[in-house]
Amino acid sequence: MGKYILKRLVSTVITVLAIITITFFLMRMIPGGPFDDMSPDMPQESLDAINERYHLNDPLIMQYFTYLGGVVKGDLGPSYRLPGVTVNDIIAQGFPVSAKVGLAAIGVILVFGITLGIASALRQGRPEEFLLHWGFRFQDLWWRHLFFMCSASFWAYYPAMVCIHGSIT
Repeated sequence: MGKYILKRLVSTVITVLAIITITFFLMRMIPGGPFDDMSPDMPQESLDAINERYHLNDPLIMQYFTYLGGVVKGDLGPSYRLPGVTVNDIIAQGFPVSAKVGLAAIGVILVFGITLGIASALRQGRPEEFLLHWGFRFQDLWWRHLFFMCSASFWAYYPAMVCIHGSIT
């Protein structure tokens, strides 16, 4: 059992490292930089100073290892769009809402899943069991969307309403 867990942990680390690496290099392949469209009339000296401050003038491999070192330490770096705010702050601001949405989704799925499971067990071998099994497959997609869209329209709470109200809180 310990060998299995160790194998799973190693594969998880390799997968996360691959995702981080692919994302980093794909983002760097996009033409331009994060500050190119900030202000078209910004002097080149100011852009150079900003690029130097965020180490965007460093060689790409050095930027990668600097970023990877920060990720390992839990520091995702500064936000390019919000001065004086770190990416960790942005994630911390949105995490409570994401956690509440996730817990609400788990609750809804558990209620419907357990209900349909009990009903299916009680009607085993009958024609209505087919409908219940279809309900299991259908609930994951339909119920989730229905729940979040209805609740988002009644309460300005879920991420669907963030676009309308412009705030997470």
